[in-house]
Amino acid sequence: MTTLTHDIVDCRGFKIIASLPWDLEGSTLDSPWGFLICTPAEDQTRTYGTLGETKLEQVSGHCLGIPLDNTATQKNRLAHLALTCALSIIDSARLELGDTAVVAGRNPLAYSILTAAKRQGAKTACLVHKTNTQRDKVPPVEAVADAVFEFQDIAAFEKGLDAFAASALGKTVHIDAAGQPDLVYAMASRLKRFAILVLCRQDAKAALQLDIRRYVHIPSVEVCYWAMPEDLEGTLTMARYYRQAANLIQWQRVPRLLDGIIGIGPTKLYEAQRDRLDAR
Repeated sequence: MTTLTHDIVDCRGFKIIASLPWDLEGSTLDSPWGFLICTPAEDQTRTYGTLGETKLEQVSGHCLGIPLDNTATQKNRLAHLALTCALSIIDSARLELGDTAVVAGRNPLAYSILTAAKRQGAKTACLVHKTNTQRDKVPPVEAVADAVFEFQDIAAFEKGLDAFAASALGKTVHIDAAGQPDLVYAMASRLKRFAILVLCRQDAKAALQLDIRRYVHIPSVEVCYWAMPEDLEGTLTMARYYRQAANLIQWQRVPRLLDGIIGIGPTKLYEAQRDRLDAR
């Protein structure tokens, strides 16, 4: 284990003890990316959080991680890490009180972003692909967003999303957490002056091929690419967001966060006891 500073470590080779895919909807990736909790072989009492491929047993390649609260459960640590990323994303988008956030995706990452944006005082909308979800059980994303628009084709947004955007105050930030070209196109084609589009997938090049310049033709529009930082300075900033997330959760400022995140995508736990049973 190589400790850089302030307990930031390179997690290469660490054992993954819990993971939660942020679920690129419709993705064909064999090993989707998501939130990882890992531990070094020489000191399994210490846990670290990072992003990476969720189907692996060990973290591969250079990957910086932040120290996590060892007193929390695995699910709580995943919720802390998801909210940490969400706080980083909305900060990258410079979301302020009174602004509007349009988030694409029905997954743990999107849910975390919506929760953080609501906590920031933003008006929120969520774009999702139409599913056969029964209406008697409201999915977590639908419960936290101010408005949800189900996507079948571009024309489906002409009334709902356009009316929502027209009523928005402040600037509008579009955030893609789904990795689906049609949802990104629906947002990109509606960008107005001073709008911001955030693409937050570490594996964007493999998951999404879209010539964004074809649609972003307004000079004042800003396109941001968010990913887990790969340098020390950025990782130290993520550690600061983690402390903010821990405080929000501790003081119950983000109710139902844990149930929402875990309810969308079940965790995959790599526990020592399970490993022993598999070995037999």
